[in-house]
Amino acid sequence: MRLTNFIENGKFYKANYHAHSTRSDGQLSQEEAVNVFKEHGYNFLCLSEHNIVTKTDKYNTDDFILVPGVELHSNRDYPLTIHHLLGLTTMDNDKIYDGMRLEDIPFTESKESLLKLEKTLLDLDLLTVYCHPTWSRVEPHQYDFLKDTHIVEICNWGTVYSQNHDNDRVYWEMLLKQGKQIWGMANDDSHRREQYCGGWNMVKCEEFTVESMLDSLRKGSFYATTGPEIYDFYIEDGYGFVKCSEAKTITFITLSRWGKCYRDPAAKLTEASLNLSSSAYMVRVEVEDKYGNIAWSNPIMRMDRFEY
Repeated sequence: MRLTNFIENGKFYKANYHAHSTRSDGQLSQEEAVNVFKEHGYNFLCLSEHNIVTKTDKYNTDDFILVPGVELHSNRDYPLTIHHLLGLTTMDNDKIYDGMRLEDIPFTESKESLLKLEKTLLDLDLLTVYCHPTWSRVEPHQYDFLKDTHIVEICNWGTVYSQNHDNDRVYWEMLLKQGKQIWGMANDDSHRREQYCGGWNMVKCEEFTVESMLDSLRKGSFYATTGPEIYDFYIEDGYGFVKCSEAKTITFITLSRWGKCYRDPAAKLTEASLNLSSSAYMVRVEVEDKYGNIAWSNPIMRMDRFEY
């Protein structure tokens, strides 16, 4: 039996779900921001302004769609732990409108504020994503109780570029070790021009629509990347297989003793496989190119093997 997160039919589309314009605290106008992403071949973009909903189709073209959404906060008055969630939705969502303002949720040390933050977005029929755990100064136990948020940023390029916060995937790994089926996402969180187009997602969709794209996000039919491409990733007959663009390393991570890293100094690797141990209840891959850029697959979970 073949196990994979990628849907069988469809194609990959380039997407960023976390970006800002002058409508909140970005330095480029909406039109300028959209044009930057269009010039770099993006197909989906969400201008996730702070507490301000973006919902317009005036920038849409045959190969570009602006995804309705927002970034909502649970903040406090001094710079310690905070929570930010993205909310993504479709144009036919009548519960929101362009320019709609949402109120910050006051931060509390208990679970209450984050649960209220999540509920606010879910009540508006938005798909939720947990943002930049390193920058938010959280510990996994401060958000691992969420039941309806199944995506976390594992590369927030804006904070990587500006503050070298490159540890978000460590938080992801901690969640996976608990047997949680959490998908990993890469976004820019772009505010300044130099933060644009550093991390993105390749989403395999059946159709080029927001509805189809959101369905693929829910299924984990995408991968996060800062450059390399993953063409296929699956488990079959006890082996993990990956096909990708030219790579210096391909690493299978299984959360058991038997992961493996394949290396080629010439950076010409384009595929690899691994005989998975019976204890490998989860497997994902990381692909690194000759420039040090990385692509992260989403995990294939083998819950029948899970013992914790």
